[in-house]
Amino acid sequence: MKDEVSLFKIFAAKHPHWEDEICLWSNGRMQRSGGDRGSYQLRDQDCLILKWDRWPSETLVWNRDDSSYQAETYPFVAHECPDDVLRVNFANFWPGFKWKPFLRNLLPAPHHANFRLSRFPQLVFESVFGPRGAGRRRWPKAKQVWFTGENVAPPLDQFDYCLSFHRDQQNPRHLRWPLFLLQLRTFGLTTNDLAQAKNANEQPSKRPKFCAFIAANGGCQVRNQFVRRLSEYRTVDCPGSVLNNMPGDAIGPRGDKKAKVDFLKQYKFVVCFENNATRGQQGYVTEKILDGMVAGCIPLYWGDHRVGEDFNTCSFIDLSPLGSDVDAMVKRVIQVDQDKQLGQQIALEPWFSENRVPCHLQDEKIVEFFHEIRESLLANPQLH
Repeated sequence: MKDEVSLFKIFAAKHPHWEDEICLWSNGRMQRSGGDRGSYQLRDQDCLILKWDRWPSETLVWNRDDSSYQAETYPFVAHECPDDVLRVNFANFWPGFKWKPFLRNLLPAPHHANFRLSRFPQLVFESVFGPRGAGRRRWPKAKQVWFTGENVAPPLDQFDYCLSFHRDQQNPRHLRWPLFLLQLRTFGLTTNDLAQAKNANEQPSKRPKFCAFIAANGGCQVRNQFVRRLSEYRTVDCPGSVLNNMPGDAIGPRGDKKAKVDFLKQYKFVVCFENNATRGQQGYVTEKILDGMVAGCIPLYWGDHRVGEDFNTCSFIDLSPLGSDVDAMVKRVIQVDQDKQLGQQIALEPWFSENRVPCHLQDEKIVEFFHEIRESLLANPQLH
């Protein structure tokens, strides 16, 4: 039976004419991710000879001071990639996606440092902004992790692992990791920080402005009707593109979370309606409510009917049980706005029930999930 070819070593190389990875295979062959191939000789770790198929051989000598292989007469350097750092790549993520901030926000320090971008990945993260399965088609032997910030059911039959909003999944290959947890780290915060921050905020009732609404998606008619109706009572400031009534530069450029939160700190209330309402397993709780919490506002929430499993519903105004009854929603907000004692009671409630972060939202969950993936891959260090 023919022996299976496996990965021997992988190098990050910088050549005068290119910068790339070089993989050395167990059968004596080598390959650049750019496609160039050849064979190699490794002599007692002191000398690495690269015998390219299409151009002359190159000899690199071990440099102990720099822990790298280097050509003696021209700047060609190759550093061996550590075995304990997983090689990853990405498919179908949103426009402008940057992999380093994504991993930094997905995993707490120092765990996000255990990955490096590679064209020979062991692990591929795929999202929903493209044809499903693009990662597996390009890297068929890599383990595939599906990630979404959208209200989409996890396709566990098509991926090795899934991260999604969905609740009640008992499959160990799935982790409920809602988008607001990823966004929380963009503020440099953890769920424990959020639990402690509530008491430090000033009372929303003392803020100079009534209510803000920021949205770029105008497709939720319940949300639009609610804002219009609430504006008949008191002006709702809308710097976003939906129902816009003030300059958009007040919230900074799109994606500037700090500018958005700084803007919201002027307001007693903030409209935090999801794009659609969910029941049952969907668990679609996005960053909208989180932005209001970080800003210390009283969030006016509508969306997931099980949001109480994530947050203390006494700490904000949960309008989800009112369905699409906009008049009842507005009446409830007016009641809180006009009752100073009721508003203060809501403002003093902790964001989490009993001021304890639910187990499913703690950092240990995502760390444990990826620890098991990492251990599985390191135990079988093949080129996937």
